[in-house]
Amino acid sequence: GGYIGIETASAFVGWGVDVTLVIARKLAMSKLFTVKMAGWFERYFEQNHNINLIKSTKVTKFIGTDRVTGVELSNGDRLSADMVVLGIGGKPNVELFKKYLPMQNSGPDGGGILVNEFLQTDSHPEIYCVGDIAAFPHANVISRLEHVDNARRSAIVAVKNLVREKRQPYIYFP
Repeated sequence: GGYIGIETASAFVGWGVDVTLVIARKLAMSKLFTVKMAGWFERYFEQNHNINLIKSTKVTKFIGTDRVTGVELSNGDRLSADMVVLGIGGKPNVELFKKYLPMQNSGPDGGGILVNEFLQTDSHPEIYCVGDIAAFPHANVISRLEHVDNARRSAIVAVKNLVREKRQPYIYFP
């Protein structure tokens, strides 16, 4: 239900493949968008790309002997499949920093270094964090966004904030 899943699903639809996207969260791209915006994107993908969305569940089992012929979901449903593509995300390795910097330890996005709206750590304002490792204020919550666009844009803002007297907040909108 994140960028990788949506991008992959869209590509397969473009190639004429029927797609079902199983999303663990209640909304697609919920880490990136507000509830209203995520709902709009869901309707867009369902209506304009014929992507079947199954939300608030996970794949728990692959079905098949020599090859995958389907999946079993955490809600008990079974889906037939000719192919399964997993986009499960990742968490940055922050072990080196845990003793020195504030960490985001709770929620599904746990594991990032907490930063303020200027991408600075509160305990060491001379230290900035960007990209996947930064847990920053976004859409009224603290989020980590694992996407190259976020990495590029946050790096630009952090560098500007390092060299300019007047800092600018990092406001991410793809």
